[in-house]
Amino acid sequence: MTRIMLALVIVAALYEGGAAQDDPFRDSVYRLRTLTAATDLTPENVFLHEQTAVVLERSRRAPAGSFVLERLTLATKDLLDASERIIEAKRNPPTTDRSEDMRFDMARDLERTYFRIQQGDYFARQSQGASGGQYVRVARRLYQVARAAYDDREYARVRLLSEASRDIIMAVERLAQAEMGVPDPPRLPEG
Repeated sequence: MTRIMLALVIVAALYEGGAAQDDPFRDSVYRLRTLTAATDLTPENVFLHEQTAVVLERSRRAPAGSFVLERLTLATKDLLDASERIIEAKRNPPTTDRSEDMRFDMARDLERTYFRIQQGDYFARQSQGASGGQYVRVARRLYQVARAAYDDREYARVRLLSEASRDIIMAVERLAQAEMGVPDPPRLPEG
């Protein structure tokens, strides 16, 4: 509980005196406060909330209208979306589906998530931040839980956790882009 409180303290300090109505961070701060108040948070939620507070703080220091601010704002949204999906997956009662079409769709969904996580390792290296690897580890854990739900044919949970995992990797990608600025695309080796 202390780490969650730390995230709230950071956010409260950022917005001391209240955010202006046109403050672009107001919605993200509101979402973070709402999510942090949930009683059924997982360790993944706690991590995402802490990182959201850190990214929000970085966003406040970024120049208005900059590429960096845009990337940080989108990363914040991705982290909050992931947290919401995890909470929803936990709250919804498990239901099974025997449809082979749904099983096929969820297998493809998990496959996309699997490959997206593989890309996450690259983005974590590019982000130059110590937490990049933590993001990928959290995404992997969610993938494993989604894979277990797939085996149990709990496809609603599969979809939510798979999407949460991809949201986290998208956040890592955006954070890497913010670190690098407008990137020069990588070159493929000759061969």
